[in-house]
Amino acid sequence: MVIIVFDIFGKCPQVKVISFFISSPFEEYTKTQIAIGADISRTTLNIFIETFLDLKILLKKNNGKYELNKESELVKLIAKLQFKLSYIESKKQLKILEEENLKEDNFTDKEIDEILDKIPDYIGLNDEDTKDLILEERKELKRLRNIEKEFKLMIDNLKENNRDSESKLLAFEKLIKNPRVAK
Repeated sequence: MVIIVFDIFGKCPQVKVISFFISSPFEEYTKTQIAIGADISRTTLNIFIETFLDLKILLKKNNGKYELNKESELVKLIAKLQFKLSYIESKKQLKILEEENLKEDNFTDKEIDEILDKIPDYIGLNDEDTKDLILEERKELKRLRNIEKEFKLMIDNLKENNRDSESKLLAFEKLIKNPRVAK
């Protein structure tokens, strides 16, 4: 999800910090934790953290930690954009994988055996060469089937992530409407 926002706004430190907080909006962090989580230096964070406080993007708690201001209209817009972009991208990826999977020819073992049985007739191999070729082809077939299974698992995972994104988006939209309910 974070990568999509980076693609649009770049990987400047401010975007990294906002993305870090949006990815876990109910947590509180010290400056060190923010810097590590956003993959920036603490010195860089110190340059703009006061601006984030002034803009009410972040709130400083009494314990010295910082949290995302979930009531900020700016934060709500950025978070909604991030969730929407993630949702759109996951749908695209799912469609691509499903289309690729549909293009694949799915042969049964019997059909492959029939195809391989015809090979010596066409290319004039001796029995030993034929055995080696068939063994190599079977190994390759097993490898390709394993790849196909991995793709199917990826598709299933994308479908699940897509459902998760939809539910997170709905939860976030509820949070936007009534931020006090979330805690």
